[in-house]
Amino acid sequence: MTPKTAGMEGNGLALCPEQQRLVEDRPGMATWGEATREVVVDIRGELDLPRMHRALGSLPDLHPIVTARLRRVEGFHGFRLFPGSVADGVLLPEADSHLLTPAAAKERLEAWRARPFDVCGESLLECLLLRLGDDHWHLVLACARILLDGAGMRLLAEGLTALYESSDVSASVESASFEQYLEWRAEVAVDEDAQSGERYWQDHLRQADGELAKLPYRLDAEGGGAAVRVRTVLDAELVQNLLHMAGRLSLAPEELLQAAWWALLGRVTGQSNLMVGWRHDSRKDYEYFSSCAGLFEKSLPLHLSVTEDKPFDAWAAELREILASHATWQEYWAPQVGQESPAYGYASVQHTADLASGQTRWGIDCLPERRPSFELLLQARWTREGVPHDLVLDYLPERYASESIARLIEQYLALLQDIAGDATTPLGRLNLTGDREVARLLALNPASDDLPQEEPLLRRVQRWMEERPGYDAIIDAGQRLTYGELGERVRTLATRLADEGIGEGSFVAIALPRSAELLVSILATWWVGAAYLPLDPRWPQARQALLAEQAGVKLILGRESPAEAFAPGITVIYPATIEDGVGESQRMPYPLQGPEAAYLLFTSGSTGVPKGVVIEHRHLANYVAGASQALELWRCSHFAFTSSVAADLGNTTLFGALYNGACLHVADDEVLHSPEHFSAYLEGTGCDCLKIVPSHLSVLLDTEFPRLPMTVVLGGEPTPPVLVERIFQVRPDCRLFNHYGPTEATVGVMVQALTPESAREDVVPLGQVLPGNQVYVLDANGALAPLGVLGELFIGGRQLCRGYLAHTEGPAFVDSPFITGECLYRTGDLARYRADGSLSLHGRRDQQVKINGFRVELGEIEAELLRLHQVKEAAVLLSGVDGQMEPTAFVVPFTHQVDLAQALRDALGIRLPMAMLPRQIHVVEQLPRLHNGKIDRKSLAALVPSESSRHDEPPRDALEQLLSKRMAQLLGRESLGRQQDFFSVGGHSLLVIKLVTAIRKFLQLEASPAIVFDHPTVTGLAGALRKLPGADQDRLEALSRAYLQLEALPAEERARLEEKARKRREVGS
Repeated sequence: MTPKTAGMEGNGLALCPEQQRLVEDRPGMATWGEATREVVVDIRGELDLPRMHRALGSLPDLHPIVTARLRRVEGFHGFRLFPGSVADGVLLPEADSHLLTPAAAKERLEAWRARPFDVCGESLLECLLLRLGDDHWHLVLACARILLDGAGMRLLAEGLTALYESSDVSASVESASFEQYLEWRAEVAVDEDAQSGERYWQDHLRQADGELAKLPYRLDAEGGGAAVRVRTVLDAELVQNLLHMAGRLSLAPEELLQAAWWALLGRVTGQSNLMVGWRHDSRKDYEYFSSCAGLFEKSLPLHLSVTEDKPFDAWAAELREILASHATWQEYWAPQVGQESPAYGYASVQHTADLASGQTRWGIDCLPERRPSFELLLQARWTREGVPHDLVLDYLPERYASESIARLIEQYLALLQDIAGDATTPLGRLNLTGDREVARLLALNPASDDLPQEEPLLRRVQRWMEERPGYDAIIDAGQRLTYGELGERVRTLATRLADEGIGEGSFVAIALPRSAELLVSILATWWVGAAYLPLDPRWPQARQALLAEQAGVKLILGRESPAEAFAPGITVIYPATIEDGVGESQRMPYPLQGPEAAYLLFTSGSTGVPKGVVIEHRHLANYVAGASQALELWRCSHFAFTSSVAADLGNTTLFGALYNGACLHVADDEVLHSPEHFSAYLEGTGCDCLKIVPSHLSVLLDTEFPRLPMTVVLGGEPTPPVLVERIFQVRPDCRLFNHYGPTEATVGVMVQALTPESAREDVVPLGQVLPGNQVYVLDANGALAPLGVLGELFIGGRQLCRGYLAHTEGPAFVDSPFITGECLYRTGDLARYRADGSLSLHGRRDQQVKINGFRVELGEIEAELLRLHQVKEAAVLLSGVDGQMEPTAFVVPFTHQVDLAQALRDALGIRLPMAMLPRQIHVVEQLPRLHNGKIDRKSLAALVPSESSRHDEPPRDALEQLLSKRMAQLLGRESLGRQQDFFSVGGHSLLVIKLVTAIRKFLQLEASPAIVFDHPTVTGLAGALRKLPGADQDRLEALSRAYLQLEALPAEERARLEEKARKRREVGS
């Protein structure tokens, strides 16, 4: 026994907290590769193998800790550390001197790493020598992580090279040992400052509230593999500028680099509270142990508040104080105090320059950890003179794509360059984008040089009328118009419009449902040079009148709306009643040039007053031409006409069909409210193109035999990956597209073709901008948002609307900083640039809130819900009492299960910080929708159950119990009192359809939706059902009891019985 190991005799030594944490992770140390740290010595030149054997055998003399063993001792908790024999040298297997090909060397190394590892084994240090060439060798040293840290491995390798050079190298009796450090740590754990130290770390962790930083492009894959390393050499001029700036700020250079790293992560993650990890080597604080091999590194938790308007120099000074305090209390940090390890870390390590011995050169490199404690670890490597040498970034490839990491390094270098020039810049304004990065971000936009102006759509339709008069243009409930017949109807109506004084500059309101008359009305309005204003006839009359008045409409094309319901002087005409007859002046259409208004759409205004968006013919022409190419609409012949034209969602198929001379097939409301009718509609019409809101399509696919056309375009709201998966299950050969654009930019400006692999994305991206358009993600300062940083989407180009009616643009339109003389539309949509050149959407700017100081995006919570396998649809609102607002979630499940809401919340708790967890999760049968298919968030808010509803009078019999249960399920409530009004607590027409379908199925009664509207309470509806023709009260009670008993069965048993019943029905049919 040497003096250095004297303390380990008898009962051995207690492990330090860092070692104890590693011992607890023994399941993760099954192999040598997982349990050890590795350093490789790259040897180029002549190698004397006997000499190397002697050097390896002498390593324990220099660093005795490498021979230590772990043992259990009776009366002590856990393992204890015991000395080994310094005579136990490290041996080289003779076969390792054989020459190996690169592939064979890699295979040999992996096999060596895959050997079983025993933490109680006799040897915790081994080596492998690989001969890669005649004068090229790799010597790999592997030592258990429980004994040596990264710096210890470097000291081990440096000691080996010194021993190879001279056998006289040895450690003095007075030099420090890791065993002495362990003895001191054991004393510190119970000294007079121990309680204060523990409180220090508890107080520091309490500030963080458990929130850990996550980069937006982090992949949702299981980790556990080896880290990958990327090296970046720092520019010499940048290094000098950074050293100069550090001196000016009274910072250590490594403090400056660390502050820059955390500033970058705070900016990209968008979190104002960061919990990260500082890997600190305490050898730097204790000179006595500076050359001692052992486990001195600690990963200290670091909570930082990142305030965008705080100058970097002031923020870095605050960080310096925190680091100093951490160093003071570092020995009292026990890893088990923390609930979860931070994902991101920083360390300053020493760089070992290549060594030369005669004709032989030695390079020492610590390899990346095979079970890293950080997902992402930046290590700044320094020369012995304290000058930054290079950056080493270790990352988990399962969590981060290599392109994302490369761009993150570029951002860090750009930020360092900015700091070196001016450290007083606020954190939120630090530049992260170099010239190359700016060029990459702008490359998303297509080149617009010499792009021809597309002809107005009407001119193209006129050509179809003349060249293809016998081709079908629209089919509507048995009514079929060819392009020739469509032309005659259009000219006839245009004659009447002209007689009424309608012409260029006029707005004509069209209050018609999807129909042939609607199409005729639109084209006739254009024929005379006017623009149309679509009004949904299902809207309240007051709203139709308001919009007509705002637009200055003098004529309305509709069916039953009386003229007196509108402002005085407005004429109402029903197109179908106009007798044939074409005025000579209307044989040819108005000679549209492009700048004339094509249509006017009203969108919601933040002030509560609708805003009228004026779209010109040139805007529409650019859209239909670009969309037809990007969405491959030219392949399609039969387009489904399924959306209201009061919003522009359906204009893709409406005008796409006209542009390509194809046929429109009108779908009535019953088709869009029934999955079975929708499938029958697609099969009967042979439609090969559909544009629809994702959540609406999800509902329509909920049938035993779903159908889809060849081309499906999704738009109007984010596309959940689970729907992408479902679509390709239904139709594997589907041409599926994600489409985006606000009304102000004419239907859509971005497209993404989707594949089955797209279902693996967290957020379905958008990667193609239609010709003539530009999109930019800008930060709060109006500059391009760096990769990954959340910004706001701005749109410019040929599809940007004329503006708002009555010029109420306000801040929505701004001057473009990229193209002189042009403007951009501020969409209010939040977006991020992605490393693959596309971008992704992340909710609305007005959905961004702060809860307890934490930035929360409701769209992000929705996305996380949709990633759970139980959830088909999801929406999140803010709700609360007395100003305390919290997220409230509504989900439509694939199947109902007991305690589903709690199960979903538990699952979210694994993925989201506490501030983002919904206060309540309401399970509903269906989300309420507007007529355009989008989620009706106002009606959704009404679904939140009031406390009083839980104490209402319960059902009296089995029928009331069945109705109450079913109505409550549809409303997403735990219960519904027998006297409560179905509609007052959130019921709507789509839910009525669901309820009536259930009544027909469960009670075998022919009920219509009207019975629910007339009797909206449980007791009233039960009484009405009993009075239906053929209803038998005893039978209704028996059927109700049977179904309630069926629902009470375990899910597996219920599924078995339902499957049995389904097969019986198939046999019967």
